[in-house]
Amino acid sequence: MTKRVAYDTEFKVKVINYAKEHGNRPAARAFHINECMVCRWRQQEDELRLTRKTKKSFHGRKARWPELEDRLYHWISERRAAGQSISTVAIRVKAQTIANQLHIEEFKAGASWCFRFMKQQQLSIRTRTTVCQQLPADYKEKVVSLRSYCKNKISENNIQPLLWLHGWLSLCGCAVGRPCATA
Repeated sequence: MTKRVAYDTEFKVKVINYAKEHGNRPAARAFHINECMVCRWRQQEDELRLTRKTKKSFHGRKARWPELEDRLYHWISERRAAGQSISTVAIRVKAQTIANQLHIEEFKAGASWCFRFMKQQQLSIRTRTTVCQQLPADYKEKVVSLRSYCKNKISENNIQPLLWLHGWLSLCGCAVGRPCATA
């Protein structure tokens, strides 16, 4: 018995296009798959063309409140595009607000719901840092200068490679086991 294989959307669309030209049975033979798979994929053609190329199947539950989740996803996307970080608590509060606007009374924005929603929408809890320290314009010269300084100090004091750290600490006025003197 052969092992089950999950095919991605790109492959399925390729099979559908071939089947339209040559028929279901020749497509099944050409791609080494079962003919009923070709028929099923042709029935799902519209959905398949709208999904990501890497998606493998339509497994999983459908959203119970799709409008709520769409609005929430757009709200999160807008905030993140503006560079704001959003906590799961903020997502849950906003979800409850949207549910109230849509008159959904049985909705409870629990932590587990929030994590499932984020996983389904492929949202990360971590946010990307947008502000970072800029390197100085002459950083390459400074790196070269530091390297040559270190090499000179190592050769002046005849520091052996295995004792390099010990030698460097003694240059700074530190002894191993004692705290360094502050300047």
